[in-house]
Amino acid sequence: KNANYTLEVIMAQRGSATAVVFIMATSVTTIIVYEFLVRPIVSRYFKQKKDDHNSERIKKSLPETMIKEMLSRHEAFFGSEGNGRVRDARVVVIGLGGVGSHLATMLGRAGVRWLRLVDFDLVSLSSLNRHAAAGLRDVGTKKTECVKRFIEATAPFVQIDSCPIMFDSRTKEQILSDDIDIVFDCIDDVDTKAILVEACVKKNLRIICAMGAGAKADPTRLCVAPLADAVHDPLAVKLRWKLRGRGLDY
Repeated sequence: KNANYTLEVIMAQRGSATAVVFIMATSVTTIIVYEFLVRPIVSRYFKQKKDDHNSERIKKSLPETMIKEMLSRHEAFFGSEGNGRVRDARVVVIGLGGVGSHLATMLGRAGVRWLRLVDFDLVSLSSLNRHAAAGLRDVGTKKTECVKRFIEATAPFVQIDSCPIMFDSRTKEQILSDDIDIVFDCIDDVDTKAILVEACVKKNLRIICAMGAGAKADPTRLCVAPLADAVHDPLAVKLRWKLRGRGLDY
């Protein structure tokens, strides 16, 4: 009604040509708003619903013989017993950036039984150069959901628990509350690392921490070792100092 009144005023004051221009401008604006704002949101919503439905359908229909074939190379490497332990594992990955996203996707491909993904952050443009699962369409979405979608598309038989929250002293009980076999620390903040390690020690949980390999170029110098043995790694040294301040001798 208001648009019709506005159109009548324009025609009365400036003539029909101006009114036609007004109609065209309004139509173009409407098309732009729909194409660039409304349509992407609606399309993403329905695509997510379709993906969720397909993932659930595949989970229910995937036979064990097919799963066994998917994991046959792992069994050849680890042996039947070792592969069985991997498949029965309940794992928590905290931090889904350049390190954690690669770890989580490979654990999914390995067929672990249950995987909890923890990260409060969203996918950003600057993280696309190192993230294992994210693409341009994932920018602005939760990292946990991005990695979850990737694993469900690759290994839908893996149970995924997505936790888009920050790990800290308030949430540690919630995140480490279940029956867990091992925790992987892929956090880049040393204070938060210290809180996690302390919580795992008190709960007698095994934990593996990713340390300071950023901007390093020689993969042959990577090693797995107790924290007490770490040298020439500023992050590891600082974490050890933080833990000693908490009464944990590393």
